[in-house]
Amino acid sequence: MTYDETVSVEELFEEELQALEAQYTRLSDSTELGSQKTAESLLHVIAYFRVRLGYEGDDFETVYGSYPDRTIH
Repeated sequence: MTYDETVSVEELFEEELQALEAQYTRLSDSTELGSQKTAESLLHVIAYFRVRLGYEGDDFETVYGSYPDRTIH
């Protein structure tokens, strides 16, 4: 028997964001320097997902710029 499940990209991004935020919290609570640095680097990834999901006031292209291969001149 097979089971098919359909999820949206938004749902996947939300799940990933939750996992990243949990990982950030765990790492930032650590006293090890390596964990602190890793937590800091996760902030950029978390910000990316928050913008992609529309949780921030600006849209993706305003924050990160447009992709040159998609720009019409």
